[in-house]
Amino acid sequence: MPLFGPPNIERLLAARNVRGLTKALGYREAWFVRKAAAEALGKLNDIRAIEPLTIALKDEDKDVRHAAAEALEALHWVPHKDEASAYYWISKKNIAACAEIGASAVSPLIRVLAEREQADCRAAAAALGKIGDPQAIPHLIASIRESGWGFIGNAATEALSGMGPEGAAQLLALLQDPVTDVRLAAVRALGGIGDPQAVEPLCAMLNDADKDVRQAAAAALGKLGSPAVESLIAALKDRAVAAHAAHALGNIVDPRAVPALINALRDENYGVRAAAVDAIGRFHGMAIEPLIAALRDPDKDARRAASDALDKLGWQPSNDAAGTGYWIAKRNWDRCTAIKAAAVDPLVAMLSDRDPDVRKACVVCLGKIGDMRAFEPLVATLADEHAPVRAAAAECLGWLRDTRAIDPLLTSMRDPDWTVRDAAAETLGRLGDERVLAPLIAALNDEAGHVREVAAEALGRIGHIQAVEPLIAVLKDEQEDLRKFAAEALGRIGDPRAVEPLIGALEWDYYELFEAALARQKLTDTRSEKEIIDELVEKYVFIREAAAKALGRIGDARAVDSLIAAMKYISRNVREAAAEALGRIGDARAVDPLIDALKDREVDVHESAAEALVKLGAAAVAPLIDVLKQENGDVLLSPVEVLGKIGDPHAVEPLIGALKNESDSVREAATVALVRIGAPAIDPLVKTLKFENKSVRMAAIAILTKLDWKPEKDEAGAYYWIVKRQWDECMEIGAPAVEPLITALKDQESVGSDEWQERQQAVRALGRIGEPAVGPLITALRYETEDVCKAAVDALGQIGQPAVKPLIAALSDEYYGVCMAAAEALGRIGDPRAVEPLIAALKNGGWYMIRKAAAEALGRIGDPRAVEPLIPILKDEYFKVREAAAESLIKIGAPSVEPLISALQYREWRMRKAATEVLGKIGDARAIEPLIAALDDEDNDVRKSVAWGLISLSHNAPLDDAVKQRILSVIPIGSK
Repeated sequence: MPLFGPPNIERLLAARNVRGLTKALGYREAWFVRKAAAEALGKLNDIRAIEPLTIALKDEDKDVRHAAAEALEALHWVPHKDEASAYYWISKKNIAACAEIGASAVSPLIRVLAEREQADCRAAAAALGKIGDPQAIPHLIASIRESGWGFIGNAATEALSGMGPEGAAQLLALLQDPVTDVRLAAVRALGGIGDPQAVEPLCAMLNDADKDVRQAAAAALGKLGSPAVESLIAALKDRAVAAHAAHALGNIVDPRAVPALINALRDENYGVRAAAVDAIGRFHGMAIEPLIAALRDPDKDARRAASDALDKLGWQPSNDAAGTGYWIAKRNWDRCTAIKAAAVDPLVAMLSDRDPDVRKACVVCLGKIGDMRAFEPLVATLADEHAPVRAAAAECLGWLRDTRAIDPLLTSMRDPDWTVRDAAAETLGRLGDERVLAPLIAALNDEAGHVREVAAEALGRIGHIQAVEPLIAVLKDEQEDLRKFAAEALGRIGDPRAVEPLIGALEWDYYELFEAALARQKLTDTRSEKEIIDELVEKYVFIREAAAKALGRIGDARAVDSLIAAMKYISRNVREAAAEALGRIGDARAVDPLIDALKDREVDVHESAAEALVKLGAAAVAPLIDVLKQENGDVLLSPVEVLGKIGDPHAVEPLIGALKNESDSVREAATVALVRIGAPAIDPLVKTLKFENKSVRMAAIAILTKLDWKPEKDEAGAYYWIVKRQWDECMEIGAPAVEPLITALKDQESVGSDEWQERQQAVRALGRIGEPAVGPLITALRYETEDVCKAAVDALGQIGQPAVKPLIAALSDEYYGVCMAAAEALGRIGDPRAVEPLIAALKNGGWYMIRKAAAEALGRIGDPRAVEPLIPILKDEYFKVREAAAESLIKIGAPSVEPLISALQYREWRMRKAATEVLGKIGDARAIEPLIAALDDEDNDVRKSVAWGLISLSHNAPLDDAVKQRILSVIPIGSK
């Protein structure tokens, strides 16, 4: 026991006693005293404490070491590349920094290993590995011995790998160590060092009792190169080491390894095969040929591995035997088939493969290629031990269509497996030789239902009458699908003996059979009763459907009534089949039921009915036309389409009528139908250009265009161009276009009254046609609307001289509208020949509008001969007539003055008043004196009119003041 107690660190710190605190750093009895002394020295900031503190970095207690390091940091001590600095960084938990110090750090790091703290040990081992000082090897091995193969063991092993050639000798000695982890570490370290001297010892380690050591030895040898190749090749036989050996050989890339690696491709272990593939992939071109040979390996996994290795080498298969082997390995059978002839031999070779799936796939490929070289191999495959392969061979022989296969296939008909018998029956049916009839008929009683079905189908395909009676018997079989196939087969054979039995199958009440089938199904089927019934109903529907189709194929009229009845069956499949059959038979009794079926809500049914009606042809035309007359809307779509497909000319007029249908679809269908009918539709369509509404005319033009109809220079052509609004073309036609143009002017749809530009073009066309249009235009003046009359007048006015005589004659027409329009047209033409007839028309005592039109026309012509006759009209009882006469006299002008002055003497005041007004508007100075004299007229209205006339004339000749005063006395200031 010490004589004195521990030093008082606080007192020493207070006294700043560096020596005492330094002495306290060596106090062995209590670690906490040493720690406190180190902390105190760090607070004094005295450089004398640095050396003692660096010594304290080696203290046996880690807390003291840490306190010393912290104190040195407080004193701003800078570590160097020496042992003290290594201890400093270890204390600061920055062990990695020791690697930069080098050899001086080895002892401190070894000390860390001895302390066995896991994180520190790993860091210390890593630092020792970077330093690479062999003196650390025993200590690293000791760590492995004590810690086992964990984090520390891994770190120690990696460190050993960095010891370099100097440490290799020590590591080689460790290969005999009894501890597995030590041997394992030594092996791995030697692999990391890469010393050639280690090859032989490491090869010996390939025989170590521990598989991990052997695997590590293989990996290490992979880093040592070619000297290790033979040993690694031998190691491929070690199941535990083979994958590692393959990887190692891939790292070395020595050609001697290629055969062994390719042999490893057939290893049963996937990991070994994958490693071999990866290894071979590094050999580049030197492994191509051996790998191509490996594609023929009897082991499927080896073939696949070889193909994968070829992929890694970037090899591209060609359309040859090698390419076929590649695609076989890949199991890409479509690519094999695509190679065709070049693939036959490789595929035949694979018919002996151990994998039945491969054999079956090769059989199918050979069948699809169809090369006769495959015939004998396929026949041989009929004896394959696996039924699916035999069945595939039986099926594919049918694709070769060689009758030599019949006898082997007849043998296959006795095969114990029903799938083989099934395939053989189908192929025998394809080959169609009479020798197969008896076996196929016998197969109708095969224990396997599907074989019986295929036999029935095959007999139908062969079509021999010997099969008829057996197939008829099958129609009553309990198996639903078999009856269906029997019905189809009888339909293909087409023997009349089958008609009545098939009618029976179509009409038969299957209730008892259905109940029996339902009972059987319930025994084995776990579904609900409803699901089972639904499936059975479909099957029994298929029987009726097959019977209907068969009756249609046979084409016997005895079936018509039953098929008509079937058109109302609940199943759409049966209705569709019945409609199709009725079309095949071609009996006129089916027309009406088929027309009714055009309304069926199922598209397939009414399409089949439509096709059947097309086949019935002429017999269906009249009933379909009746439908078009009685119905409207979308319901007519199918009848219209059918009539178009039949193409009977009798349907043309009804189809043109369908162009007016309210349905766009029907109108479009009618267009298509008329185009189908072709030439017989042309004349009726041309007629529609005249008589039908605008939409029909436009449709007719579209159809005529599709029929390549070209308009000629006739009336039909004129109607065509009118609808197209091509007025210049109408002018080119000439006289034949007159009536169509006038008709168009009458038709609001052709040229509406609001389409003034189009009307003007039509009128212009008539005017350009000239004299041939006169008569029809004058006729058009009768009983027509005001718009048409106006258009006719415009046209006649444009025609000019050739229209004068007919228009003069028309002035005497019994219809006043014609007279009035003729007068107007003559005025527009302005021919003097019309003056006398127009003067005569002024005396028309009938409708006043004739007199008005005549007066206006005379004014337009401007002939002085009209003056005297017009003056009396100034007193006509109708204002519009008087107004027209006055306007015309004004237009005639000077020749009217003298007669009007004379009229100032008329006894009737209205005449005098009118004369004064006209004279004022004419503005001739000759009227001034007569008008001044008339200021004394007895009638006040006349005087006012005279005054206003003089005012108008004053612009042309000045009036003296006396006259002005007299005017003012007649018209007071402010009057209007």
